[in-house]
Amino acid sequence: MKRLKVIFLGIYIWVGILLMQPYLNANSTSPENFSTFREWCLNQTNISPTSQYTVKILLQKARTNDCIEADKKLSSLSALSLNNNYIVSLAPVSSLKNLTKLSLNANQIQELSPLSNLPKLTHLFLDSNKIEDISELSKLTNLTKLELNDNRIKNISPLSNLTKLTNLSLIFNKIENVSSLSNLTTLTHLNLGVNRVINLKPLANLTNLTHLYLNDNQLRKIAPLSNLTNLTNLYLYRNQISDISSLSNLTNLTYLNLSDNYIAEVSNLSSLRNLKILILVFNQIQKIDSLSTLTNLSLLDLSRNRITDINSLSTLIKLDVLNLRNNPVARICPLQPESICRF
Repeated sequence: MKRLKVIFLGIYIWVGILLMQPYLNANSTSPENFSTFREWCLNQTNISPTSQYTVKILLQKARTNDCIEADKKLSSLSALSLNNNYIVSLAPVSSLKNLTKLSLNANQIQELSPLSNLPKLTHLFLDSNKIEDISELSKLTNLTKLELNDNRIKNISPLSNLTKLTNLSLIFNKIENVSSLSNLTTLTHLNLGVNRVINLKPLANLTNLTHLYLNDNQLRKIAPLSNLTNLTNLYLYRNQISDISSLSNLTNLTYLNLSDNYIAEVSNLSSLRNLKILILVFNQIQKIDSLSTLTNLSLLDLSRNRITDINSLSTLIKLDVLNLRNNPVARICPLQPESICRF
């Protein structure tokens, strides 16, 4: 009798396991195993709360709560913006394989691994998140534009693989070493503002650059920039630069900002005759005779220096604004109308 009870109990447990198997499988499925948004949507009860939240955001984007209908709409998208949504998990987004442009600014993202499943991406925006590790981005070799501003990034070596990049922005991170950028020779726009960069040698190869932002770093030597003769816009304000002789080669510059450095000598700027805007605020400049050759200038800001004589600037007849505030100079404008001068 006891033996019969044990047999019946065993059968009961076995049948129970068989009946529960579908549910057990559903609960054990890892998020990476869902290849379509439809699956993500239909399995919302079996995924993490952060992924559930992302699914809900995507349903809102699709403007339907029907999983099948949403899948049709979302899977056909080539561009998607999910900015300002407090998103943590990107796992459900990884199912949208046709995306070429994806904007995820101002979320709570740390983990980027799901993005490696989106090989068609050409434009990716991840500003203002909590990103430290960008290693998974190395697989996105079709990227041409990448923005990672305002994160926690120190190591940018994974970017060395992204040789199709033309626009790269890394403002306000913790970057010191930029050696991994040396082979990104297709770059035309590079923004490294507000970091901890000291050595610019790796940038010497980037001869296609037209716009370069290096403001708010720890730069003292800028000699490698002399190779970048296609530059039109250069931002070097708030550094520790005193010698700007290497800039004399950059004759295509139309905009140059060297404010808040340790510059006393500006004679090397005399060759930059395409300049339209020159900003030299808060330096140690006394003599400005050499600037008289820059006859295409429309704005010249020399405020907060040590200038005493401005007569040489009378040649700059295209000037709309000449700012001379906080200099020990006589308030006599060398240009007409006198309203051009700001004392």
